[in-house]
Amino acid sequence: MLGSPNWIGRIEYLHYDLGQVATASTSTQTIPPRAPAISTAGSQTIDVVRAGLSYKFGEPSNIASVPYAKAPIAAPPSSWAGFYLGGHGGYGWGDSPSSLPLVLFGGAGGAVEGTKPKGWVAGGHFGYNWQYNRFVTGLEIDLSAADIKGNSNPAAFTIPGATGIAAIDEKVKYLGTVRGRLGWLPADSVLLYGTAGLAWERFERGFATSITSTTGPETEGNRAVGPSDRFGWVAGVGGEVLLGSSNWIGRLEYLHYDFGHINDSGTFAVSQPGFSINAVQTAGRQTIDVVRAGASFKFGPAGAAVATPAMYAKAPRMLPLQTWAGFYFGAHAGYGWKDNDFSTHFFNDAFVGGIKSRGWLGGGHAGYNWQYARAVAGLEIDGSATGIKGSSLPVTSGFLSETLSDNVKYLGTVRGRLGWTPAGNWLLYGTGGLAWERVQRSSVDISLDPGFTRTLIEDRPRDHFGWVAGAGVESFIGSSNWIARLEYLHYDFGTVESTTVSTSNVPAEPSRTDRGGRQTIETVRAGVSYKFTP
Repeated sequence: MLGSPNWIGRIEYLHYDLGQVATASTSTQTIPPRAPAISTAGSQTIDVVRAGLSYKFGEPSNIASVPYAKAPIAAPPSSWAGFYLGGHGGYGWGDSPSSLPLVLFGGAGGAVEGTKPKGWVAGGHFGYNWQYNRFVTGLEIDLSAADIKGNSNPAAFTIPGATGIAAIDEKVKYLGTVRGRLGWLPADSVLLYGTAGLAWERFERGFATSITSTTGPETEGNRAVGPSDRFGWVAGVGGEVLLGSSNWIGRLEYLHYDFGHINDSGTFAVSQPGFSINAVQTAGRQTIDVVRAGASFKFGPAGAAVATPAMYAKAPRMLPLQTWAGFYFGAHAGYGWKDNDFSTHFFNDAFVGGIKSRGWLGGGHAGYNWQYARAVAGLEIDGSATGIKGSSLPVTSGFLSETLSDNVKYLGTVRGRLGWTPAGNWLLYGTGGLAWERVQRSSVDISLDPGFTRTLIEDRPRDHFGWVAGAGVESFIGSSNWIARLEYLHYDFGTVESTTVSTSNVPAEPSRTDRGGRQTIETVRAGVSYKFTP
C-alpha cells in the first residue's frame, strides 16, 4: 500500500506457456529409399517481469472478532450493486482495408481491395457491479451473434486464353468481450460509464474467382471460405437508467473493436528473362463500431437509492458459515464426446471428414457466488486437460490415402451461473458463457504407387472459440465448506473447417461442394469445491 490504502504498487513475474503453435511433420519414404525428414514444433513460452499501479475502490475491510457488534449508520440501499444479466441488439459497421494484387496469382490486372462490412448484432451479457457512493465499478462478459458482412470490388484480370473476375467477401459471425466498467451517477437512477477490455470475433473470409475461356464455352467458378478466430481490444461508453422502481435496467452503448492486422502483407519482386513480378500486398487494421441497446435484470434489493436521514439499527446476527455466497475453487473430472461433422474435398471425387471423438477430461475451476434469498448468481472460470480424440474413416483415391484425426488437448470457459436453492444445502443452476479449445489436427497421407511409397504425418495446433451452456447441481458435504457438484456442459464452436465450392462445365474439372459442418462437444463431469466464507 502506497501511503493511502487505496493506492497499491506491485511487481510480478509471469510465465506463459502457449504449447505447440507450429506444424510438426514426419515424412518417411521407402521406395525409393530416403532418410526420414522430421520437423519439430516445440513449445512457445514467454516470461514477463512487470511493475504496476492499482487504485482500489472502497474502504479497507475490518474483520469482526465477535459475533455481535454495534451496527454502523445504515446506508441507503444501493441502486446498482449486484449481479445482472440481460440481452441486447444493435447495428455494426466495420472497415477491413487491404490490397491483394492479382499478379500474385499469375493474372495481369488490378488488385482486390478490402471491404466495409455492416449489419446487425444481437446477444446476451452478464456481470456484477460494485457501488462506492456515486462511483460504480464492474466486470461484464457478453456474446453476440452477428451478420456484419461486406464485399470487395470485383477486380478483372487476364490469363493466357481466358479472362476472369476476382473478389473477396467477409463476414463477422460472432463477437465477444470481457470488459471492465467504471461509471458515475449524475442522478440516482442514471449511470454513465466507460468500458474496455479484450475482444474476440469469429471471422469468415471468402475468395471467389470466375474464369471464362476466350476461345470456347468453358467457364469455371471457385469460392474458398476460411473461418478464423481473431483477438483484439474493445473500448466504449454507455448510459444506463433504472426503469421505474423495478430491478430492470435499460442501456444504450457504443463499442469500438480493433483487431489489428488480419491480412498478410509484403513486397514481392521477381525479375528474370521473360517473366517479372513487382507487387505490394498491404493489410490495414480491421475495426468494427457497434451501437446497441439492451435491457438487464439486476438481482438484489429493488428500487433506486433514496437519500434518507441517518439512523441506527440493531446489527444482524453474523451469517452462518454454510452459505452459498463467497469465493471458491476446486477440481473436476469426467467424460466428453465430440462431433465435427464436416466433409472436405481430398482428391478427384473423394471427400474426407466426419470426425467423432471420445475421451476423459480433468481440471480445475474457480469462481464467486452472490446469494439473494433463494437465488444464487455467480461467475466462474475453468480449465481442463482432456484425452478426447478420434479419427475419420480413411479415404482412398487412386494411389493416395488420407486419414484425419482430432486430439482435444485443453478446454476452457468463462461463464455466468444462475441458480435456485430448493433446500439450504442444495443448489440447482444453469450456466453459459464463452468457450475455448486447443485441438491438435493430425493428417496421415500415404502414397501407394508401386514406384513411389511415402507416408507423411502432420500435426497442426488449432485454437477454436465459441459458446458453452449447461446445467448442474451442487450440495454441501455435511456442515463443512466443501461442496460436491455434477454438471453437464455443451460446447458449440460452429464451423471451423475451410471449405471450397467449385462450379465448372469443363469435363475434366467436375463441380464439387465441401460441407463446413459444425463442431460440438458434450461433457459430463463431477467435482468438488472449497468455498471460503464471506
